[in-house]
Amino acid sequence: MRTKKKETIIYLIPLLVLLCIHPLFLRLYKYDNGLGDYAWMAQSEGCMDLFLHGKMILFECICAACVICLICYLFRENQLLHLPKAFFLLAGYAVLAFASTMLSDYRQFGFSGIQEQFENIWCLIGYVLVIVYVYLMVQNRQHVRMLLYALLIGSLIIGFIGVFQFIGHDLLMTDFARQFYVPGSLRGTLLNVAFGVGTVYMTLYNPGYVGLYTSLVCPVLIVLAFYDEKIPVRVLSVVSCIFLVIGTVGSRTVGGYIGLGVSFFVLLVMLLRKWCPVKRNVLLAILGCLALVIVAAGGFLLYRMLHAGAASDSYKLTSIEETDDYVEFCYNDIYFREKMYVADNAVYLDFTDRNGEPIACDYDESSMVYTLTTPGLEGITSYSVNILDTYIGFTTAMDGKDWTFTYTYKDEDLSYYTVNAMNRLDKDITSESAVFTGHYRLFNGRGYIWAKTIPLLKHYLLLGSGADSFALVFPQSDYVSAYQGGYENMLITKPHCIYLQAAVQTGVLSLLLLLAFYLWYAAD
Repeated sequence: MRTKKKETIIYLIPLLVLLCIHPLFLRLYKYDNGLGDYAWMAQSEGCMDLFLHGKMILFECICAACVICLICYLFRENQLLHLPKAFFLLAGYAVLAFASTMLSDYRQFGFSGIQEQFENIWCLIGYVLVIVYVYLMVQNRQHVRMLLYALLIGSLIIGFIGVFQFIGHDLLMTDFARQFYVPGSLRGTLLNVAFGVGTVYMTLYNPGYVGLYTSLVCPVLIVLAFYDEKIPVRVLSVVSCIFLVIGTVGSRTVGGYIGLGVSFFVLLVMLLRKWCPVKRNVLLAILGCLALVIVAAGGFLLYRMLHAGAASDSYKLTSIEETDDYVEFCYNDIYFREKMYVADNAVYLDFTDRNGEPIACDYDESSMVYTLTTPGLEGITSYSVNILDTYIGFTTAMDGKDWTFTYTYKDEDLSYYTVNAMNRLDKDITSESAVFTGHYRLFNGRGYIWAKTIPLLKHYLLLGSGADSFALVFPQSDYVSAYQGGYENMLITKPHCIYLQAAVQTGVLSLLLLLAFYLWYAAD
């Protein structure tokens, strides 16, 4: 147990800013993504970020303020820092995270942050710092009440914005709002958040984060509504909950509903234990009924996601390989090769099997389209094309997609290359897959990301790839799998699972330390 300390309200200011201001903070930022050397990414010196970079900088400032306040507090109290032994687990995580980043081949992104993520090593260490700071500085009910009020104010504002987005009026895109987050040098910038009218994203960058924010904040606000002594606070807590739930509905994400269901169930368990002075069997019966309802609802949502995934994974193309002499496809478990040649100022295509034997096809002279007729390959078409007014190549259509290739020099290497969605030349890779292989569309496409992330773990048992480096170690050039998973035109910057992200970026050992700390916290 911590000994009672003097009032330290002034030291709560960084935490008040973190709870109230940080989720709302926006700042338009123009930058070079630094990814131009990677063929799977478009070259760009004019990337724009509105949500994440500014929040990263503000969080770093909050952490710096925490360090200053902590030093002042320890100096004022004339004592050393004393923490429970379990905090050594967090210290171990921070050390492994920093070592992973320092020794990473991608440490420039580990210290600066990467596009669509901006969660650098200082943020990871900052999370540990905030936990320690809260443990030391939040000492009594008055402190807790102040933090809850800050959370209430922030959630009211963010929920208010979400409600207006829900009804089709995005307050963030008004001229009045823009003057607060658009720097003077970028005032003429055309800003488009790329979300449809009526889709709620609040100030959280992604509609998927709306449900997460709601599931974390609403249970706290409900408790505040029940137990706070001030009637206005109780009313505002209910209003804020209503706003956030409306926003979750408007975000149109299944994960938001699941998160809400889980968080409310946990809250009900806690409240029933306090409210119901009944026998244990009666309480278990009530909780069992509630659990049955939640499991049934969750099962229905899970069935829909599984059914949708199973229905969409009927792809026959499993691999593409570009060589110096041909492009090889594996379609319907049949390998065939395609190459082009020029004769009499015309481009012709040639199809063979792995033994060099010709594959039957029809050629339409009017459209100049080849159609394969070999059993198992029926319906595959191919035709020559001009690419970017620079290259000559061919496009082969199968599985509902056009795959375009060219034969040219790249880095003094004459070979066949894929022309990807970024209109850049690259080589297809066939990466390892696990668990969800063949069912990439499960869980709204998460099956693909998890299937390609899990095999990476064996490379990062002790140290990870470094902070904000997930996008650089993920097999972005596996274009066949990306298409099957529904991520053909998207940069994968995170695995949509905090545990997999920690295991890859800071190492499997760091993840085990985090989980051990979570268990200690739950059991304490």
